[in-house]
Amino acid sequence: MVNVNTIGNRLIFAIGFMAMLTIGVSGVAVYNWETLDDHIEEIVTVNMPTLRSSYQLERNTAGLQAALNKISMNTDPIVHKELQQKITAKLQLINLAIKDTVSMEQYNAILATQKGLADTLSQYTQQLEQRNIQRNTLLQVENNIHWIHQDLINELPLLQQEVEWQLTRMLPNIIDTNAIIDVMTEFSLIQSITVKENELHQLAQEIILQHHSRDLSNAFYFIGYKIAEVQTMSEQLSHYPSTSTYREHLNDLIAIVAPNGQLEQQLRKDSEIYHAINQYEQDIQQRLARQEALIQKMVTNADASLIDLNDQTRNAIIISNLILLGAVCLSILMAIILSIYLVGRGIVKRLNTLGRHLHEVTKGNLNVEIQVTGNDEIGLIGESLRQFCLQMQEMERTNALNLINNTQASIITCDLAGHVESVNSSAQQLFKHQKDNAENMVVWQLFNSNIDSRLESLFHLLVHC
Repeated sequence: MVNVNTIGNRLIFAIGFMAMLTIGVSGVAVYNWETLDDHIEEIVTVNMPTLRSSYQLERNTAGLQAALNKISMNTDPIVHKELQQKITAKLQLINLAIKDTVSMEQYNAILATQKGLADTLSQYTQQLEQRNIQRNTLLQVENNIHWIHQDLINELPLLQQEVEWQLTRMLPNIIDTNAIIDVMTEFSLIQSITVKENELHQLAQEIILQHHSRDLSNAFYFIGYKIAEVQTMSEQLSHYPSTSTYREHLNDLIAIVAPNGQLEQQLRKDSEIYHAINQYEQDIQQRLARQEALIQKMVTNADASLIDLNDQTRNAIIISNLILLGAVCLSILMAIILSIYLVGRGIVKRLNTLGRHLHEVTKGNLNVEIQVTGNDEIGLIGESLRQFCLQMQEMERTNALNLINNTQASIITCDLAGHVESVNSSAQQLFKHQKDNAENMVVWQLFNSNIDSRLESLFHLLVHC
């Protein structure tokens, strides 16, 4: 049967245990690095693209908002085209950034919002273009009203001069006082026409400025009332030849500002475009707000994932460091135990003890106590040395007995306590004792009573010295 409790097997077991401990430490280190690699890969493949995409979305959305603010205030057709192209470019960049979020939870919601936003922006820019055209048309109408108003103002002094001339002509030959009163009434009527026409012009200007917030039907109803007043007054002066040009200008003005006329049609069209643009702007802002909320949610999720990964990585590193520290401490402890107990006490100390015993044996001290024991190689050597000493002692005892038994002299051997160890045949004959009986006695019992007490005292003295 193979002895497993040998020094070689112990060393093999210790080395194997240290190797397994080293493998365990290496496994922990490999697991730690694999965990860190997985976390880094997740950061690189998931979190960083998310943050990059959200940054691109935020940046291009802000650029889109800035372009929308500019195009909403722009009236230049050339600049409008440039801003429209810029909006289209920003939308394309946003679409590219959205494609990078295909693996994310918010992808479908962002994509749906973006598709609706692109359609709304297309209609919005078209409405803005129509608004600019309509504003130019309305500006032309407003300028025409202003020019006709100036022409009317310029014509009224001529009419006033004609009435004054008629009054001057009638004064030297006053025949009919009623005719003079009619002329004076006409002169006052010209002043009233001037006031009413100015009121009509101011009312038209106010409606143009406030048409987005005013009820156009009521406003033009009041304009119709003003027109009727001016027309009634102007008809009373129609018999003057100089009023023909004035009436033409007045008819031109009435054709523009009358209810359902050119001005009302343009203002209603402009109001429709204005309200449509407001509706589109609200829709765009709502879509951008939803998209911003989705982007913010995406960034929040990415930040939370990074924080979670950071916590997991920190915990993994702490646990791995504790395991590695424990393994290192265990390795150091095992090394100390192996050095002290296995090598120091189990091998070196026992070999030193065995060496001292061998040295005593080589000097002839066969009575040395062999203290080395055990089932290993050193213990077997110690046991062999012990058996060797016993065999050598037995051989010496046998040789001494042979020498004692073969001599003619009477020889008795004993220990220091006086116990008889051997008695040769001559001594047996001399003291007339059997060998077995003599060896069970003390040496002073073999002699007569005259000297036995003195021998006993002598041996007691030797024992106590």
